[in-house]
Amino acid sequence: MERRSEVRFEVDRPVRVTTLDCHATCWTGTIRNLSGRGMQLCVPQSIGVGTPLRVDAGDVMFLGEVCYCEPEGDGFRVGMTVEHTLSGLGELARLNRSLFGDSQNDRETPEPAVSTPPSLAPR
Repeated sequence: MERRSEVRFEVDRPVRVTTLDCHATCWTGTIRNLSGRGMQLCVPQSIGVGTPLRVDAGDVMFLGEVCYCEPEGDGFRVGMTVEHTLSGLGELARLNRSLFGDSQNDRETPEPAVSTPPSLAPR
């Protein structure tokens, strides 16, 4: 019997996954499924339960915490509780450039190399 209170949507999209702990490790991973409060990822290395994560999916950033990590095939299946979702990051960067001029370019974080998945694009 399904115990989740929200529908999960199947997704198969590349993302950049960054641990926000003292090790600050970054990998390319894949979102497997997504709901309003959680997601399942596939990553190449184990991540400890409770580790804070940043997941970049094009123009959308998810912040949350690992709730489980299990070996699967050549990698690991990771469950993440999503605490915050930020979208429209490209527009925010353009607004910052218009407000602060080109001097901000040296301090900006480069945009993720993955494209915005259509299912995650802001509407």
